[in-house]
Amino acid sequence: MLISGMLLILILMHRGKISPAFVDAQIILLILNLVFIAIIILYFVSRVEHSILPQFAWLVEAVYGWLWIAAFVSVWLGTRINRRWLRIAQGTIGLLLLTVLITVLLHAAGYLPYPWVQVYTFRGYHRPHGLLTSPLEAGLMALIGWAWGLYWALQSDFRRFAGLFLTGFSTAIVYLTLSRSAWFGLGLAVIGGLLFALHQKRFWLPIGLTIGIFIVCSIELPIGWQRSIYAAQGDPSVLTRLTGWQGVATTLLRYPFGVPDQLSAIEPPGTLTLPGAALNFYLEIALAFGIVPLLLTGIIFSMLLARAWWLGSRGLPEAAWGLGTIATAVAVLFTYPSVLVSIPLGGLWGMVSAMEVKPDAPPRLYHD
Repeated sequence: MLISGMLLILILMHRGKISPAFVDAQIILLILNLVFIAIIILYFVSRVEHSILPQFAWLVEAVYGWLWIAAFVSVWLGTRINRRWLRIAQGTIGLLLLTVLITVLLHAAGYLPYPWVQVYTFRGYHRPHGLLTSPLEAGLMALIGWAWGLYWALQSDFRRFAGLFLTGFSTAIVYLTLSRSAWFGLGLAVIGGLLFALHQKRFWLPIGLTIGIFIVCSIELPIGWQRSIYAAQGDPSVLTRLTGWQGVATTLLRYPFGVPDQLSAIEPPGTLTLPGAALNFYLEIALAFGIVPLLLTGIIFSMLLARAWWLGSRGLPEAAWGLGTIATAVAVLFTYPSVLVSIPLGGLWGMVSAMEVKPDAPPRLYHD
């Protein structure tokens, strides 16, 4: 009931039906920002060797399914009511993205951030993920970085060159992770970008750079396409997802309001799909919270995708964030974000939602 209520609030916020008063919004922003700072610090400190902090798993369980909503609300409020906060938030998220992506590149070069980090391999190639827990999450963060770079690349000031660099850098990271979900999301976003370029010529250069970098990476590291072909040849990761998805309908029919925590003790193993086994952002919400949150999530994401298309069809530079929303909304069909990834991910979606759309006017978004 609680998460259904929060998702309904997001839908009403997106539609412009509700908006808190200025003072209330400022208080909410302050509280959420303090929570985000504490979570990020705990994430990094808990991954240091011989850390005195307990395992981070308990915090993941406590905030999973909620953190992206909190980030969505925070950025939506900041975009609508506080220009200074928006500048600070954009810089902070940009710095976080760059830091994480650099660690992924270091990981790809053979420098593991932590000695005990789990290594994902394919035919001898160590798939990098840096400070994150898996290459899938690294791919998601790279998609957000790509959208960030694309937006800057569409500007006419000094940000254009920095944006082109971040666009190409993020594209290379997407390839290096060999995350097929990130590849798929990026591919659909690029197709959308090519269509948008018909309305705005500024899209041609960053979209062309994205395609060029991906081609160069494919030539230098063809093993990525071998893994893609492997998806149809008994790939265990694909089979695991298909197996998990097959049991979702049965599970939701028996537990329409979410799977209880003690399910493993009352059901024979393998008969139902437990939360965490579907490896799909939308299905995981259904398994954890029920059918109604799944339907509400589908509604809000349909609205976000429509907003993304509206921005791009009018040639607005904010369409870059819309393309990032398309890419990430597709990528999470095959994964779900952890605590650290949920913050910029939900923030990206909230920023696209906060753009005020009028029939004869551009979105009300500050270009600072």
